[in-house]
Amino acid sequence: MSVFSAYYNLKGDKGIWLIVTLLSLFSLLIVYSTSGSMAYKLSGASTEYYLVKQLAFIGAGFFLMYTTYKLHYLIYAKLAPILMVLSVPLLLYTALFGVEINDAARWIKIPLLDISFQTSDFAKLALILYVARSLATRQDFIKDFRGAFVPVIAPVILICALIAPADLSTAALLFLTSFLMMFIGRISLKYVFLLVLMGVLMFGVIVVVGKYFPEHVRVETWASRVNEFLYSDGQYQVQQSKIAIAEGGFFGLGPGNSIQRNILPYAYADFIFAIICEEYGLLAGQRYWDYICGFC
Repeated sequence: MSVFSAYYNLKGDKGIWLIVTLLSLFSLLIVYSTSGSMAYKLSGASTEYYLVKQLAFIGAGFFLMYTTYKLHYLIYAKLAPILMVLSVPLLLYTALFGVEINDAARWIKIPLLDISFQTSDFAKLALILYVARSLATRQDFIKDFRGAFVPVIAPVILICALIAPADLSTAALLFLTSFLMMFIGRISLKYVFLLVLMGVLMFGVIVVVGKYFPEHVRVETWASRVNEFLYSDGQYQVQQSKIAIAEGGFFGLGPGNSIQRNILPYAYADFIFAIICEEYGLLAGQRYWDYICGFC
C-alpha cells in the first residue's frame, strides 16, 4: 500500500494526522541538530543517541494517539475521576521527592527506564478531563453555587496550587484554561470572577509560603525574571538566543548549520526555538509557531 493510499484510507481528521506527522518529522531534524554535540560528549562517539531516543518517543506517541482515538469518548468521562485521584499524590510526591533539574523539582524517575516523567503534564490532562466532565453532567443546575461551582473549583485550586511552586507558568496556563472552560460551560459570571479572586489569593499564599520555604517555592526566581524583563537585556542565555535569531535572518543558515547550538545553554530544550530560527529562518519559525498554536 502506497503512502498516499494509506493517507486517504486513514480514519479520523486527516488534517490533524498530517500536522502531527509533519511536526514529528521536523522535530527529528531539529533534535538531531541541537543535541548532536551533547550526545557526543556523553556517549564518547555516537551523535545519534538522542535522535534514536526521539524516534522511539514519536513511535510510542503515535501508538498512544491512535489508541486514544479508537476509544469511545465516554470512556474519558469515566476515567477523569480516577486520573484526578492519581494526579494529587503524584504531584505531592514530586514536590517532596522529585528529581531536581535546573533548580526545579518537576520530574520523577520511572523505575527501570532511564527517563524522567513530568507529573504536571499528567495532572493537566486529568484536570481538563475532570472539569469538562463536571460541567457536562451539571448543565441542569449549572448556575448553582454548591451543586455546580464548588465541585469544579475545588480540584482546579488544588491542582494549580500543587503545580505552581515548581512551575508557575504551567499552573497559570492551566488555571486560565479552566477559567475559559467554566465561562464556555455557562457557569454564572459572578462565580467565574470569584474564581479569579481565589486564584489571586492562592498566588498570594504561595508567595508568602515561599518566603519561609524558598527550597520548595521559586519566589526568588519569579522575582528575578520579572526584574530582568523590566530592567535588563536578559541573562546570558537570553542574549545568546537573540544572537541565534539574528544570525538566522529571514531564511536561516540551513539545517545543521547552527553556530549558537554549541554556545547557547539548553539549546536542545528551553531555547530550541532560537535554533529553529537560526537554521530555518524567521519565516519558518513563524510557520512552526502557527502550526503549534493551531494544533493546540
